[in-house]
Amino acid sequence: MQFFTTIAHQLSTKINKYRKILNPRIQYNTALLTKGINIQFCKLIIEPFLELAEQNIDVEDKMVIIDGLDECNKDSVQHKIIELVAKLVIEQGNKIPLF
Repeated sequence: MQFFTTIAHQLSTKINKYRKILNPRIQYNTALLTKGINIQFCKLIIEPFLELAEQNIDVEDKMVIIDGLDECNKDSVQHKIIELVAKLVIEQGNKIPLF
């Protein structure tokens, strides 16, 4: 599934500081692009923003609109995506500049 890889790509085209962290990560480990959604979410979305926060680098908030969850092949995938995003908001919401 390319759900989080697509979001990471779109974010990297809009946020230069994020791209500078994400691109070497993918170049070093291209297998990230084929991992499960848990790993992709963590490595491609969460960790780059946490790294920016640790470096005290401000990033302008960005809105991410998720459409088409009903088109996922399995309800379990829909639930997992919602669970991952909800957990992010609860645990790291103030460090991740996405809404």
